[in-house]
Amino acid sequence: MAAVFSKPLAKCFPDSIISQLFPPPSTFDPLRDIPDLTGKVAIVTGGAVGIGYHTVLALLQKNAKVYIATRSETKTGREAIFVHLDLADLASVRRAVRELANKEEKLDIYSTTHQLTAQGYDLHFGTNVLGHYYFTSLLKPLLKRSTQLNGEKARVVFTSSNAFEYAPGKGAGWKIYGISKFANVLTANIFQRDHADEFSSYSVHPGGIQSELTRHSNSFEQLLAKAIMKPTPMGALTQLYAGTMPEAGNVPGGYFILWARLAEQQPRFKNEELQKKFKEWVDTELRAFAESSEGSWNA
Repeated sequence: MAAVFSKPLAKCFPDSIISQLFPPPSTFDPLRDIPDLTGKVAIVTGGAVGIGYHTVLALLQKNAKVYIATRSETKTGREAIFVHLDLADLASVRRAVRELANKEEKLDIYSTTHQLTAQGYDLHFGTNVLGHYYFTSLLKPLLKRSTQLNGEKARVVFTSSNAFEYAPGKGAGWKIYGISKFANVLTANIFQRDHADEFSSYSVHPGGIQSELTRHSNSFEQLLAKAIMKPTPMGALTQLYAGTMPEAGNVPGGYFILWARLAEQQPRFKNEELQKKFKEWVDTELRAFAESSEGSWNA
């Protein structure tokens, strides 16, 4: 029944929550549509499981050289290259960038998926926001080099979620998670604003996907999740589209929703004063970490 109404819902209310709960069928097929990625270097955080795993799989099928940045080497598989990364530990973030820079002169595609902190931050916020922000900041030279060598922009894809609707104060149990996803869109916009000549940044809502995130939910929430959430492989579609497709390259800074649909951002994400305050706070936190460890922001 939902499939019957999904197309008219998407047409009449393209960016609505209801359209995202019941999206029209995907017209994007990664195996069919992604161009050959021979010579491209990609890194996927959290790429050993869930959405990240299926993102890695699709990139490998299209001949990209793929690094999985994750905590456990035993989960990476044989074809992808392991880089140890614990996004909850900012020192680990720095070491991972050093390792990658020793192996590669460029980075063409960087796709973020969350890992489920050593510096005392809430787990969701520490990994989804501070860890990825710091990782991206340190990867800028490799991303810039890709753009110089290829004549096309390197791409960074930040995985957000419509859970930002819980920010700042709705849905008590999901509040911090929602705030972290709100911040992911802000982060993408900040990097796009400040580094548009060097690489393109995108934010995506992959959809309501079956994952480990609901394992701490109550029984009713778990039952509801099983009823409306989509299979895990579907969650990779939108970030793959943003990270690889020529059409997405025409809309740098775009926000994409399931399945691979360009959507209009809410005005609050474009609020320059909010972006400024958020960036100042993150920079202060990261500078404090750098000074307490090795005294430098740099990798």
